[in-house]
Amino acid sequence: MSFKKIYLLYALLVMALLSSCKKEEKECHEKQTAYVTSVTAPSNGKVFENIPVTVYFKSLNSCGSFSRFMEEISGNKRLIEVEARYDGCTCSSATESLSQTYTFQATQTGDYELRFKSSASEEISVKISIN
Repeated sequence: MSFKKIYLLYALLVMALLSSCKKEEKECHEKQTAYVTSVTAPSNGKVFENIPVTVYFKSLNSCGSFSRFMEEISGNKRLIEVEARYDGCTCSSATESLSQTYTFQATQTGDYELRFKSSASEEISVKISIN
């Protein structure tokens, strides 16, 4: 084979490989802490009762939604963080006020403190007495 034929075959092979590659689509998914703005909870409840606690938080943009609650439990105290999910590449910069119900259930009587992260260094505290 001549040099030109080898070069032409090589060029065709490279073009075929490059054209078969899909362009990577930009993925616009992110999760991060959303700080709590307020909490509504009853002041008492019963053992093994599901106690609804309404948690209000702000998302950073219009693509934000609730992902999950993250808890650290120490005795009768719980530190609770909201994790928000941001899906979408085109979002308005307007913050959204959102709410989600956190369900608290105690297995023993006593006074419980639920602390919700409201900033990097502050918390909103709610106390619930369980009979």
